[in-house]
Amino acid sequence: MPRQNYVDNGITYTIAPDDEPAIGRRTWALVEGAVTDELTTHAPLVPLSVDSSHLGVTPRVADGGIIGLAGIPVDVFSRLRFVNDSVNLTISASGYIPVSIHQPIASIGTFPDVFDTTPLPPIALHRAPIAITGQVTVSSGVTSQPSVGASVTVTGIWRTLPAANVVVPPVAPDFVSLMPPIYVARAKTITQVRQQPLTQILIADKRLLLDAQAGNDIVKLSDCVGLAINDVIAIDAVDPYRTEYMTIKAIFPASTPIQPARIQLTIPVQATHRLNATVRKVTVGAVGASTLLTDDAIVGDVCVFVGSAATLQPATTVSIDDGANPIEYHALSYFTAITVAGGFYRLPPLSRVAQLDLQANNGTLSPVLTFVPDYAGGENKFDITY
Repeated sequence: MPRQNYVDNGITYTIAPDDEPAIGRRTWALVEGAVTDELTTHAPLVPLSVDSSHLGVTPRVADGGIIGLAGIPVDVFSRLRFVNDSVNLTISASGYIPVSIHQPIASIGTFPDVFDTTPLPPIALHRAPIAITGQVTVSSGVTSQPSVGASVTVTGIWRTLPAANVVVPPVAPDFVSLMPPIYVARAKTITQVRQQPLTQILIADKRLLLDAQAGNDIVKLSDCVGLAINDVIAIDAVDPYRTEYMTIKAIFPASTPIQPARIQLTIPVQATHRLNATVRKVTVGAVGASTLLTDDAIVGDVCVFVGSAATLQPATTVSIDDGANPIEYHALSYFTAITVAGGFYRLPPLSRVAQLDLQANNGTLSPVLTFVPDYAGGENKFDITY
């Protein structure tokens, strides 16, 4: 910049200011977006956290669910003048499923003289799952008796809470609960959820020789006898609440199959499986009826919405395939339960539903009650009395 003269107390000072740095050499908002709760469509009431593995960026969070990454563009995207780049970030909050975003950054031919913030797509956080439990009883007006063998079924749902002054009918409960949760983000209308029988082979059990940490795609087994690429194995096979059905991508054997071997999986495991956990080969049966996802699913979703939940019944296991990512397998539960001794019931893990209708049917009476889940707690107690 040109030299400038300043006079102070009769003394003239001449300075030569530095040139203004290019926009791409200043601290800048690199990406920015807004986060909402998918059930309320408003910003979450709990604090948000943003993290990124990208070097040179600083996470930023503001009121109203505004999040982003700041940094000096030339330090973060040094070759943006010639090639496209990208940045990764993970958004998390208490009571919500963390969501990871891979945001492309388009090349700019005049970079670093020109740069602008890249807007993030709308980010709707999904609630972490809760369980609905309770007791069904029949009242005589004086005493109450447990109702054993009664069915408790979700008959209608609301994805968002309706306004208090408007009557909004529920929609059909075409959703199911998966165990474990979704491994890979899946897009609606192109992702098939299919009936898929999975039968564990109860001979030639194998064991984990090392803990398989969550996120690992390589496990070490006691042997690889009978295993081949594309086989499906059940890890933690004897514990149905921890079982993961995984497809083998590669086998790294020792000198003989009866010796320990490393197995690479097509998808990393979601849970941590401990040393000596049982691993079994699985027979994959013929594909049955299928239905499409009607809403996108993110990694960690327990509930998925489908065209028809009835189409999948009575399947207890399913495969999920979008034609692009590896196929994943899950145990499947429907939103109905039968009361046991004492009249107690427990529905499968629930998420992504703001309000629901519950029907309790003991063969004689079948009241329908509306319930609003409280996602702030892990378990909701809802007793029903006829």
